[in-house]
Amino acid sequence: MSNQIFMYVSLWNRYKIEGAEGLGLFSFDTQSGSIEFIKRVNDEHWFNYSLIDSQRGLMYLCNETEQVKGIPYSTGRIYGYHLDPETGGVTELFHRETGCPSPCYLNLDATGKHMVVVHHSSLSNITTIEKGPDGKYYPEIRLNDPPVQLYSVNEDGSLGELLDVIKHVKQLPAYNLEGKPMDTRAPHPNHPHSCLRSPSGKLFCTPDKGDGYIYMYTIDNGALKLLGKHMSDEEDSRPRYCHYHPTKPFLFINHENLTQNDLRVTSFRYDEEGNLDRIGIYSALENENKTIDPKKIYSQQGFCIHPSGKYLYSLCRNPTVVAVFAIDQDTGELSLQQNAHVEGDFPRGLALSPDGRFLVTACVMGGEIAVYEVGEDGKLSATGSTANLKGGSYINFYCPLNK
Repeated sequence: MSNQIFMYVSLWNRYKIEGAEGLGLFSFDTQSGSIEFIKRVNDEHWFNYSLIDSQRGLMYLCNETEQVKGIPYSTGRIYGYHLDPETGGVTELFHRETGCPSPCYLNLDATGKHMVVVHHSSLSNITTIEKGPDGKYYPEIRLNDPPVQLYSVNEDGSLGELLDVIKHVKQLPAYNLEGKPMDTRAPHPNHPHSCLRSPSGKLFCTPDKGDGYIYMYTIDNGALKLLGKHMSDEEDSRPRYCHYHPTKPFLFINHENLTQNDLRVTSFRYDEEGNLDRIGIYSALENENKTIDPKKIYSQQGFCIHPSGKYLYSLCRNPTVVAVFAIDQDTGELSLQQNAHVEGDFPRGLALSPDGRFLVTACVMGGEIAVYEVGEDGKLSATGSTANLKGGSYINFYCPLNK
């Protein structure tokens, strides 16, 4: 059996970087962790999150953009591609406008017959003039929807009918022309940012950066059913990505915003009814990395869990490190083991190789891609295998079933 599998790096051009479109196709050696650039494909599109369905030999991608050229309304797209098991090349199966800006994450249900898609949305708005409760006219702000969508999936893997939509909306004060709050309230979009299926296949966890809550859904008779929600950290922490422990009832969340001048990860215990019980909130930064420079942007980006369930990894933008946590297998508590330095400008992509032996990072602005070996204790050490591809955002691996 060959040691070579394929690695895809989504190239996301939100920042208008020359050459930051398409997919970077690499070979990946599962024994040494070395990567070799093959080519850039589909360089007429941006891409971000990707999901590989190995059974069908398909890759699904979100473009996470607010506008598609030639479409007269704000929307992003979902793409589906056949993967060539010999070359790693991609052939388009379908593309589909979602009717909402910035689709940022998607997931199949356990049967492969449904797909959940979440949208980061945007703060773009229009203003209409509406009559207020006092009989006077005021500007009313209308913003894009931030939905969680449920699609059927056709036999060939293409998207079918849009079956259900749930909109995450919080309420903020509207303002009159003098800038004083009105009694009426205008909708303000949340930002649902991921939708991960639980190991049992029953639950979908959706962290929302807008209101700070973790939403737990299930699919019931072809519709989305909200089971409950729970505040992740503080309201403005912006929960971003989630991961379930592969065998224990633990759920982990990282956050985009600084909270109390720190980057933090939350651990929950969950049950199959979607109930969450917070275990603890843990710093992702070692003490020497907690000096905050107000001129820099601090956030957590990529997030992944080791297939053994023993270690958790969160990628930080300023300081540019991977936070390595050990997971207590009895309690779900976290203990910070390492801040492994990442060389590059705006690290965003993070992925473990399928066997958990290596971890890969990718940087949006600088284009730096680097491979790290995962030690027996979960800690990281650089292998020296690197590449450079501008716009690096999301990383995924494809191991064809016939290999």
